Amino acid sequence: MKNLIRLLIILSTASCGRATPPPSTPAPDSATQAFRAAEVTIDTGAVTLAGTLLLPLNEPPAPAVIIIPGSGAATRNGSWNMYRRIGEYLVQRGIAVLLYDKRGVGGSSGDWKSETFDERAQDVAAIVEYLQSRAEIDPTRIGLIGHSQGAYIAPLVVADYSSDVRFVVLLAGSGEKVWNQILTNERAESIGNGLNEDEVDERVADLEGQLQFIQNVQAPCRFLKAHYLCFVLDYDPAPALQSLTVPTLALYAELDTQVPPDVNIPLVESALETAGNDDYTVHTFERANHWFAQAEIGTTTEMRELMQSRGGYQFVTGFLERIGDWIKLQVSIIE
Repeated sequence: MKNLIRLLIILSTASCGRATPPPSTPAPDSATQAFRAAEVTIDTGAVTLAGTLLLPLNEPPAPAVIIIPGSGAATRNGSWNMYRRIGEYLVQRGIAVLLYDKRGVGGSSGDWKSETFDERAQDVAAIVEYLQSRAEIDPTRIGLIGHSQGAYIAPLVVADYSSDVRFVVLLAGSGEKVWNQILTNERAESIGNGLNEDEVDERVADLEGQLQFIQNVQAPCRFLKAHYLCFVLDYDPAPALQSLTVPTLALYAELDTQVPPDVNIPLVESALETAGNDDYTVHTFERANHWFAQAEIGTTTEMRELMQSRGGYQFVTGFLERIGDWIKLQVSIIE
């Protein structure tokens, strides 16, 4: 048992496929007063989630979206304020936006490192109910935007926990099992960072060995809360995607090393076809990375360097507009 604990502790500090995003950052000062921002708390029955509700100034009730964050210790604003920037764009087009901190992050209680995807989905379903209780929100026009790991969660919410979701937007949504996605990420990131074929194979094999170990000791790993992957490693998104019949927008980035479009689009499209979903749209942005910023290589390392050199986060051209235009069609807003 002592050796098991020691190995789990080592793994808990290891980089598993670089799947965890860069640290989230505080919200930027808004350069406009074209919306209202309210700090909110939501009691899910299991934890208390803290968030920010962005409300348009037009007459209520407004349609709304919940932005579901990705992996790791993600706050409501996202890495490099990605989610806040999406939210501020949408609210100025008449769509309310709920941004929230994951369990155990920011102002939320609980612990993201020991939550299952089902628990994440239950949290989102509770947020849907919360929005339905607010007079400013139209309870029949609520949708979900899931980014990265959050795109695993959005279809699961619709499949098992809420029948009140009007539409879903998947940003870099994987169709792979979590196990496979982590290995795909490691291979693509290693190639992007200039490793040769033998070095790439060695890194992927080493990581696969770590994942196999976690799977072999999953029960004690969960008990000790030694690694967050103990709780999500076996997840397969196919069943939830295969029951997703609400209007769906799936956006991908050509240079994404975490969710490569050539691997994932066929899986997602096949699942949606199985679901009988006759209202889905898939689009890939050229020369963009996992955060939908303009890129040349697409790796996380490059993104950090780009942020330092550019001094700010700029989405690839057309990214925000495509999301906004599509959502407005779903909720029948006329500008």
